[in-house]
Amino acid sequence: MNTRENNLKALHAPRKIDLRKEAELLGVNIVTDIGESTAPQ
Repeated sequence: MNTRENNLKALHAPRKIDLRKEAELLGVNIVTDIGESTAPQ
């Protein structure tokens, strides 16, 4: 059972990321409160 996935190695140590911040860098607004949301236009 030697697949490609078994041969993959991490390039760096794991890091904690802020998904909200990463999404904002890509222009995505994550709504967590339904009162803040708006209908798609």
